[in-house]
Amino acid sequence: MGRHRIGRRVLFGIVLVTVDCSRGVPAGGWDGVETVITNVAVVSVEAGTVEPKRAIAVRDGRIDWIGGALDVPTDIPAAVIDGGNAYVIPGLIDLHVHTEERDFPLYLTAGVTTVLFKHGDTTTLTWRAAARSGELLAPRIYTTGPVIAGREIHWPHVVATSAVEADARVREQLAAGYDFIKVYDFLSSAAYDGLAAAATEMGIRFIGHTPDDVGLAGVLDAGQHCIDHADQLIYSTHGRQASMEVTAEEARAIAEAFAGHETCFTSTLFGMKALMARGTSRSDSLYARPEMAFVDQGVRRVGEGVRRISRGSRARREQPARRSSHTAEAGRCDAWRAVVRQRGARRTDRHGACPLGHVRREWRRRAGWGWLAVASTRAPQNPDARRAP
Repeated sequence: MGRHRIGRRVLFGIVLVTVDCSRGVPAGGWDGVETVITNVAVVSVEAGTVEPKRAIAVRDGRIDWIGGALDVPTDIPAAVIDGGNAYVIPGLIDLHVHTEERDFPLYLTAGVTTVLFKHGDTTTLTWRAAARSGELLAPRIYTTGPVIAGREIHWPHVVATSAVEADARVREQLAAGYDFIKVYDFLSSAAYDGLAAAATEMGIRFIGHTPDDVGLAGVLDAGQHCIDHADQLIYSTHGRQASMEVTAEEARAIAEAFAGHETCFTSTLFGMKALMARGTSRSDSLYARPEMAFVDQGVRRVGEGVRRISRGSRARREQPARRSSHTAEAGRCDAWRAVVRQRGARRTDRHGACPLGHVRREWRRRAGWGWLAVASTRAPQNPDARRAP
């Protein structure tokens, strides 16, 4: 078959498996080999080395052999790709995604071959099946079910307010075929213990947040497999209102708490954004790093906005008048959400359920409401006044 050359140095993201690199030819010979990539430098994450001038043979969609580029015959019945001295790395894994089907090819282009959805539903189960069967061009997909929270929230979720309810939610999601259980906020200690016990009994890993009533120590002792978001570590040890500025000693104590446990930690960019938004002196140094030059300009502009906000956030929080105003505003938001839920309205925006700020919010009503458009800087004293005719 023909030989092809990659015209520029690229970074391959393919799944590397443990193979015997000492053989001069694949174990099954060259017959049946579909693709051979030659003239590449293989990055070994296990050995911490880079092996130049290598070749990779692929059979049945998997790596069958890695050897010297000069060991590849010129007349093999396979597609031969000249890697042009590019690097080959193991497929990357993104352990926290919320994405759409249209983005799957972009993950593969970037070398991400496995993703984990951190709040899934029947749609993600369908994508997972289609990806595994080859009908959908996508990374390997794993998914949690809807997050399990202690009260109503704006993400896709189910509620568990007791150990019995938590046990039932875990069993439902296991029966539905989800890979993991996602722990969310507001769970009581009893509900969390029920969730952990059910998940452990049925052999499904539970991952996610650190509920306030449980804390970091409780989550680690329960055997939670993974904690998401850097800010969760601060909340679970210092409280929700704590400054995001922690000392080196405090950070070391948090890290040492993981010792002796098999709990992993996924910081996530969202968690880092939360740290900066709460106001830290590290945000300026973060954006000054040389590698930030390679970050998409749109993402950088968002980050710059967060950085500008963070510079004054702590001062604003410390002003009693502003804090009182914020508390009153939050109370109006809660009252508005209660009215909306009571009337069965369904939110159609992604900016929050409170009609505050210079943002037009649209609501689609059920149970007697048709539509509601709000463009107000204050919550109305009488929500019925905003009802459409």
